[in-house]
Amino acid sequence: MKNVYKQGGAWIDKKGREYTVKSVSSKSFRRYIEGGWYEHLEDCFAIEAEYKAIPEQGSEYEADLRAKIKELGGKPGGRSSIATLEKQLKELQNG
Repeated sequence: MKNVYKQGGAWIDKKGREYTVKSVSSKSFRRYIEGGWYEHLEDCFAIEAEYKAIPEQGSEYEADLRAKIKELGGKPGGRSSIATLEKQLKELQNG
């Protein structure tokens, strides 16, 4: 038998979070996991987040940013980060 966990329910952990726990057979364990249950209690409280990929230094994206800044009469710093270049370009575009 294995335990599986899900948010909400009658059980309360030390942090005050409510959850449900079930003991399931090893044969049906995978079905529960695929159905939205979790193998570990902490996993059911993990926050899902969206991540935005940030282009790496020296990339084509960085070269495009630098070219656009120059076209608008700006001077991109030699060691500026992508975020700094994006901010500089936005300021030049907005006047």
